[in-house]
Amino acid sequence: QDLYDLTVGLAAELLVLSKKESNGESARASVERVISSGMAYDNFVQWIEHQGGHLGKSHAENSNTSIYVIKSKDAGTISSFDTKMLGFAAIELGAGRKKPDDQLDLTAGIKLLKKQGDKFEKNEAIAVLYGRDKSRFEVAEKIFMSSINSR
Repeated sequence: QDLYDLTVGLAAELLVLSKKESNGESARASVERVISSGMAYDNFVQWIEHQGGHLGKSHAENSNTSIYVIKSKDAGTISSFDTKMLGFAAIELGAGRKKPDDQLDLTAGIKLLKKQGDKFEKNEAIAVLYGRDKSRFEVAEKIFMSSINSR
């Protein structure tokens, strides 16, 4: 929901700045209308196709991605994330390169299930790791866990 709200807010602001809408409220309504009508998604698909991509093919090729759920060791509240360490965890999964000739895993990534200020219980899922190489999950989990500052 946070990403959605941010995206709608930014798009609305752009409409006001470009004088396509006179105020934030009407701009936000326009953005919401474009999203709910499916027009925004249709344009997204067109952008992909104009760049030579095929969304359906991508879904089929990447459907075998492995997932690994990270659970908290203790209860607490997330006070912050060390985003540099989050980046290192993503690199460990293959979402980035350690060396220039490293091969990228385009399925690799991290989905945060908790954000700053969220409470969590012991053994509660706090993130999901994605990638093709399951052997990278354990090290990536350690790096990820070191990125969390909690109280």
